[in-house]
Amino acid sequence: MTPLFTALRSDKRILWFTLAWFVVNLVQSIFTELAHDEAYYWMYARKLDIGYYDHPPMIALIIHLGGLIFKGEAGVRFIVVLMGALGIPLLYDLCGRKDFRLFAFILCASTVMQVYGFIAVPDAPLLFFTILFFIAYRNYISTDSVRNALFVALAIALLLYSKYHGLLVVLFTVISNFALFRRKTFYAIIALTVLFYSPHVLWQISHDYPSYQYHILNKSQNSYNPLDSLEFLGATVLVAGPLTGVLLIIGLWKNRGGDALNRALRFTFFGFVLFFLVSTFNSPIEANWMAASVVPLIILAHDYISRTEKFREWTIRLAFVSLLVFAFMRINLMTDLVPQLGSKSMPEFYGWKKWAEEVQKHADGCPVAIMNSYQRASKYSFYTNSEALSLNNMAYRRNQYDIWDIAEDMQGKRIALFRFWDEYSDSLESFETTRGKMMVQFIDHFRSYTKYRIVTDKDWYTFPHSCDVEIPLEFYDEDPSTVKGHSPEYPVCLAYRRYYYNNFESEIPVDEIDPDTIHSGYKVVIHIRTPDKPGPYYLRFGFRSGWMPPYINSHLIRMDIE
Repeated sequence: MTPLFTALRSDKRILWFTLAWFVVNLVQSIFTELAHDEAYYWMYARKLDIGYYDHPPMIALIIHLGGLIFKGEAGVRFIVVLMGALGIPLLYDLCGRKDFRLFAFILCASTVMQVYGFIAVPDAPLLFFTILFFIAYRNYISTDSVRNALFVALAIALLLYSKYHGLLVVLFTVISNFALFRRKTFYAIIALTVLFYSPHVLWQISHDYPSYQYHILNKSQNSYNPLDSLEFLGATVLVAGPLTGVLLIIGLWKNRGGDALNRALRFTFFGFVLFFLVSTFNSPIEANWMAASVVPLIILAHDYISRTEKFREWTIRLAFVSLLVFAFMRINLMTDLVPQLGSKSMPEFYGWKKWAEEVQKHADGCPVAIMNSYQRASKYSFYTNSEALSLNNMAYRRNQYDIWDIAEDMQGKRIALFRFWDEYSDSLESFETTRGKMMVQFIDHFRSYTKYRIVTDKDWYTFPHSCDVEIPLEFYDEDPSTVKGHSPEYPVCLAYRRYYYNNFESEIPVDEIDPDTIHSGYKVVIHIRTPDKPGPYYLRFGFRSGWMPPYINSHLIRMDIE
């Protein structure tokens, strides 16, 4: 990795800064409890695969590797901490290895660089491989060689294995330079990328495209709220730096160098902004989705600001204030000195080890299922080193727990089912924990119906309002070895939920049904009454067991009412 060593040798300050960054983040990783999603990805790492319901496998692999070196939170985060440190000299190299002082302050003032320097989520490797990709691209446009083409293809594959948002980095880079299509090696890059990434694509195909279903197909449309667009624009500034973000964006805007790398960086940043701004017309956008765009922002802004003395002075001043704020927040994350800014405002980082012990005590030795919370199920597993199930239904969403075989291992057993709200049934034992009230109910001869699939003949229907219509259903049992029989306390019926935009409207039982009689290919036609009000609606079909909400046994189905 020549740029890495070149940058480290070019200025001893970058070496010491990198080491300090590594040590600070390693200490932070040891003394900060896991965020909810980190525990979920730790579960990924326990069950290594080439793909997962929500994300590609890179985060699982790096957590697994870190766990071979350290235990506990440090093991989950170690490779992320290492990547965060190694990314600094590489980014400094892309910044031209100049004005170290400004570079260091910009990094210390960046929310993205601070957070993903130690938090083990897919955005962390995405950041690192975005830096690596632009180094590979810089080398490739400078020298058209097979070696550089291979480096680009590998960087693209690593981007895509980190997070699907990496595709946007590649797409906007290509759009910025159509001359790439005149290079023979560019087609080799395409072929190699497809080859490197094909294992994950094949996994998606074999599992019925779960990531596509979650991220695109099963996201129902929201009515547009202008506040979503304004919040997104504000978040774009905040992820760059709460005080320096506006200055960085101005610096990027004014840096209008015409070489191919600068065009790629500009296209990538503004491409991200435009893509997700348009996306707000359909649904709210999460701030972390802009993480990769901070890389080109830092490079171009640093270049311009370093050449504008007054601009540079203000950037450093505001960055210094930001650094003090981040330092306090980091200390508070480990110590909770000010609960109003710690455990009360960011509860997912505090008290979960004790919570897991309290839940385990009330499970009375039974396998644990937690209703509708992959975060709590994962936190329980991490802090007790015993497996729990996220039992998902239509009041929630499908996730990786619906693919794993944890539910199958509990079939027919007595389990302790926990939840943290008292809707649906008031006959449960409740108890207080450090993370709020929980309820527990013991279920004899537990049976999960998550492996059943209900398929309609269309994904999109158009019906007149206020009339009776027919919808044919076909059933599939993805696990024919499932334990047969169910408790009479939990009779099973077929049901569907209706949504207007994203708002749950009604849950309607259809027929009582014995799932033991259903086999793959079993068909039935149901009759439903269409709504009186025209508009876009959505349906989900599932099995309902006793008082529990229906399982998620079908895709989200569009129903336009005229």
